Amino acid sequence: MNSPKPRRPKLVRIAIWVIGFFVFVELALQIVAYVAWSNRRSGEVRGDGDGPVVLCVGDSMTFGLGATTGNSYPSQLERKLRERDGRAWVVVNGGYPGRDSQGVLDLLPDQLERYRPEFVFVLVGTNDQWSQPGMTRRIDASDSFPIVWRTGRLIDILMVGRLAEHGEGAFVGVWHKDGVEVHFQPTGRMLYAGAELRWETDGSTLNVVMPDGQVVHVDWRIEDGKLRLESEIWDEVQMLEPGPVTDLTPVQRGRRAAAVEDWDAAMTAFEAGIATDERWHAEEGIVQVLLATSRPKEAASRVASMAAELASDPIPRMAGESLAHAQIAIGEIDAAIATADRVLDAHPESDRAWEIMVKHAVERGRTDEVVAAIDRALPKLIDGGEWRPNLLVQRGLLVRESQPAVFVRNLFEGLRAGAPEKHVINHIRLARHLVDDAMLERAIADLGAQPDEAKRWREIFRRGLESQDDLSTVLVEHLAAIVDTCKQAGAEPLLLDYPFRDLDHEKLVDSVAAAKGVRRVPLRPKFDELLESLTRDDLFIRDDVHCNDRGYGVMADLAADALLR
Repeated sequence: MNSPKPRRPKLVRIAIWVIGFFVFVELALQIVAYVAWSNRRSGEVRGDGDGPVVLCVGDSMTFGLGATTGNSYPSQLERKLRERDGRAWVVVNGGYPGRDSQGVLDLLPDQLERYRPEFVFVLVGTNDQWSQPGMTRRIDASDSFPIVWRTGRLIDILMVGRLAEHGEGAFVGVWHKDGVEVHFQPTGRMLYAGAELRWETDGSTLNVVMPDGQVVHVDWRIEDGKLRLESEIWDEVQMLEPGPVTDLTPVQRGRRAAAVEDWDAAMTAFEAGIATDERWHAEEGIVQVLLATSRPKEAASRVASMAAELASDPIPRMAGESLAHAQIAIGEIDAAIATADRVLDAHPESDRAWEIMVKHAVERGRTDEVVAAIDRALPKLIDGGEWRPNLLVQRGLLVRESQPAVFVRNLFEGLRAGAPEKHVINHIRLARHLVDDAMLERAIADLGAQPDEAKRWREIFRRGLESQDDLSTVLVEHLAAIVDTCKQAGAEPLLLDYPFRDLDHEKLVDSVAAAKGVRRVPLRPKFDELLESLTRDDLFIRDDVHCNDRGYGVMADLAADALLR
């Protein structure tokens, strides 16, 4: 009797079928990728417009911090190229405040794929001092078709689609907490409590650009339908409810209307808010509407009435904050600084008042007044949560150039009070040319640090002093990888330096340009030449780093010269 023929186990057949399916999918994806790669290499796929495409990547200098709308250097570059060359050039602004060399490198492949540029201007590096990016894997710059496993990428995309509620951009929309709305608009605008900010996301990190250009990094995720936000600058996690506030106060209605420039509705709402406990926020809102509707004399009269009513001390916190910001809105900066100083005497935890002191007083060279305000506030903030360490560190930064030994002592006082260790290391790194071991030992003695604490402080100080060389190596590595990535995509990279003096950065950019055989577009020499007959205020905003419209125009001229010569 013949024995039955053994049957292949069902599991084996399923495995073979699954393997065959994935092999087929991978082959199909490789074919599609090769066609797309071939088109990209041959220049058949272009960005919008019928002229050459230029991509500008970098940080806040590329973004245009300090410029009025439409006057960043990429925006002005596009206009200048079209005027001088006659072709419909397209210039893409790929810059963002706070972005470091790792961030530029991470985003570059997608930007190259999306815009298909012929030229890429690269200006990045200064934020590496703060973010401390690590070494990255060098990108293969060969001209051969890159063989990578594409099925895995497809699975990732499908999974992201299924988990969309936790994916990038899931927070876009309106949220609220304690009656205050937060609007994350798809354009990158963020509206919060009457202020307009900017946002960008990098996976689970939300980068929020404050009005003064500071970038706040926030960890986010959707949790039980709520938006969970956590940052080292907050004492506690923030949980935002979805949707707008259903029972808006008049001031909230006014801010919502102002956000969409419905000034009649905004004025009606703010006027209704005068009779509520948000009266001073309503007054501030009315000043905003008057200025937006070209009534500056009425706005100034309104602010004068506010100031007269609040002439006596102690000044209420909300009222003083609103008065100071209204004074800034009409251009009375000195009066706003004086008001903020009064607010801080009575309310040392006023974040809106500190914002004015640190930004506007320091910009006007009135550092001593800010230091004095901090010295008055510190005794009132013994248990001040995050305020005490933040103010101690800020005090040190204000005297860093004039009193470096005091700077060191303030830093470690702040560390003892709870300032993040990495922030202290960053500040030491940036001041490494000003400080020495003797200053640290003096701080250890003055502050009575115990042996274990002193040992930790010495290690932190050493890490700050020794980390610059590592950062330089990383920046060179990243710039080289950025150049390689551009070349692989068929785009010509051009390396820029900053318009302000940063000789270390210039040397690093020069070394990469020479090693890679790419063009350098020097900015700083031209700015130095212009400053022989101009003031810095002619080219830079008050922070002495970012350009104004005229300064960005100089950058655009130099970039246009490089492309057209």
